[in-house]
This record gives sequence, structure tokens and C-alpha cells, in this order.
Amino acid sequence: MVSVLLLNVSHQAWATHLLGGEIVAESVTCHSHTYKIKIILYQDSGSDVEFGNGELSFGHGALIHVDPHTDFTLTFIEKDSLYKVVHYEIEHTFPGPGAYLISFREFNRNADIANIRNSVNTPFYTETQLVVDPLIGCNNTPVLQEDSLTFVAYAHSLYIQPLQAVDPDGDSLSFAFVTPKQDIDIAVERYYTPEKFDIRFIENATASDGVSLPTFSANQQQLVWDAPNVGGDFTYALQITEWRQIEGQWTKIGYMTRDMSILVLDTIHHTQAIDYITAIEEKEDDHSFLLSPNPTEGLLTLTIQEDFWQGGTVSVYNILGQLIAKGNLVYRIIHFDLSDQSEGIYLLHIRHGLHQKTLRVIKR
Repeated sequence: MVSVLLLNVSHQAWATHLLGGEIVAESVTCHSHTYKIKIILYQDSGSDVEFGNGELSFGHGALIHVDPHTDFTLTFIEKDSLYKVVHYEIEHTFPGPGAYLISFREFNRNADIANIRNSVNTPFYTETQLVVDPLIGCNNTPVLQEDSLTFVAYAHSLYIQPLQAVDPDGDSLSFAFVTPKQDIDIAVERYYTPEKFDIRFIENATASDGVSLPTFSANQQQLVWDAPNVGGDFTYALQITEWRQIEGQWTKIGYMTRDMSILVLDTIHHTQAIDYITAIEEKEDDHSFLLSPNPTEGLLTLTIQEDFWQGGTVSVYNILGQLIAKGNLVYRIIHFDLSDQSEGIYLLHIRHGLHQKTLRVIKR
């Protein structure tokens, strides 16, 4: 059986096909604990790796092996030359009211994902928390747009991914990026959100305007990356939380997570993010600098604790990416005065050659 082989052979053989996925749950009737559970997976059209070989957990009991030969309704949707969609759907009755963590895991993620270290040996994982409780009424998970997915972005250009998130029950939705996982309560290693990867590795990383720092954001209608700075494969995990007003209080009643890839093409410079990772070895410690006080009411002191950074530069930006101050790292101790700036978050972007570090400051 393949499920046994997965435990005894290199996981690398099962990689290089998944672009992303999510789990949705639809109530069969509002007065029962029975749901249609649908695993939605997106596959590279150029891959010959068979779908399946994954594990589904309903949040109670044993794992179910997911393949075309088990009790799933399987639907393939051919989209275009870039990707295709597969739906694994199964009906399931939960044992009673409760919060159930429904999860899907498959070996493995694609190779050479820029913002996940050793991605080819890291399982793909996505999860949805479903609250089953007849006392609060019907509860279905949010549904995301499938028909207009855009997996390809271009370096130095604005990238927009339509989401068009809809909650069938009319619940309020909030959006947050989270660290992708490789199993329940186990995050992938050494992860940066796409825009933080740019700030960390790319010299003079900017948004599409050529001035502001890159941003990565999402709301009910769309996900926006402004803008990729280098070519390569990037992954993000977007968690969408449902909120319902119960007895006058906004109450969290579950969430769903879309774990997805973006392929960035650099058609001008032909750079690849993996080249930057190789050229710039990351430091394991976070003791290069001392920043105090943080939060600050205005006066701020940056202390360099490693000789390596002397001779570099430091730039201070507000949260909109506007340059507030800039200086050279000539001395070990550098003072800043943010007294005339408004309250909020500021970024200290430190650069020495190809090496970069960004520190966050809170102004009160």
C-alpha cells in the first residue's frame, strides 16, 4: 500500500506538484452534526505526480488516507496550462458539539521554495477549525474564489490575487497571514512572509513605486503584494477567521487557512531568490543590535554589538514606507529622535553590503 511506503521511502519522491490548498466544510442540515468536507488542492499542470497520498483528520479519531480509491467524491477541474484543481469531498458526522480541527497533510512541498528552508523535505499542511454547535445555528466555513486564481507574478510589478471571500452564514470575516505549518502545531522552519524576504535579502527592495518598502496584505476582496523584487517560488498562509455576534458579543466561531504558492518571474534581470539565500548566509542569533527604549516616546538609541556592521547604513521608515531619517554606522552608538513623529510603528532598515536586517520600533 502507498500509505505504508510513505513511511519507509524518501519523501522527496512525492514532491513538486502542489501549488496550494484549503479545506471547506458545508453543513448538510442545520439540525445535525453532518457536514460535507471538501479538500481543495491546486496542482501544477506540468506535473505527472498523482494526486492523493495525503492524510485527512477530522479532529477526532484516526487519520483517513486520501486517494482516489477511498470513499471520496473526486472532481478534477482543468483550468489552463498552469494549474488544475482537484476536489476531494466526503460526508462526515461529528460525534457532538465542539470545535474540530480538520487538517490535511501530504508529503511534500515543492522544492526550492524561497521563503521556506528545505521545502522539498517539508510536508504540505492546511487546516480549518469548525465549530459545531446547534445553539449558535448553522455554521459553514468561508468560501474563496477558485475561478480567477493568479499564481504568476512579475518582479517589480504589483501583484493582485482575487479572493472574493464569502461566508454562507453572513458571519464577519477577518484576515491574517500566519506561518505555514507542516503538521498540527508544528510550523515550517525558517519562514519569511514574501515581503519580509525581500527586505531581508534584497538590496534596495521597494514597492512598485520604486520608493516605498514592499507590502503584503489581504482583505475580503483580494490579496496584494506590492511588489516582488526577485524571481522564485514563494509560499504564504492566509487565515480567515469567522466572527458571529452571540448575545451581544463578537465571538470567534472557527477559521480556515489557504496555503498557497506564488511564482515570481523576473523577465528583466533573470534573478532567482535561491541565489540570494546562497549568497547571504543568515545569522542564527538576534544579538547584532540593541535598540532601546522600545517602545519609545521619542529618543531612541541603537547600539551595534558586532563589528561586522560598522561602515554600513541605517534608514528609518514609517509604516507607509516613507523615509524619515538615514545615517552611516560609523560609531557603535547612534541616537535618533522621533519626538516629532506620530505614534505608530517604524522600521529601522540596516544594510552592510548584501547583508540586511530590519528592526521594528513602536513610537508612543
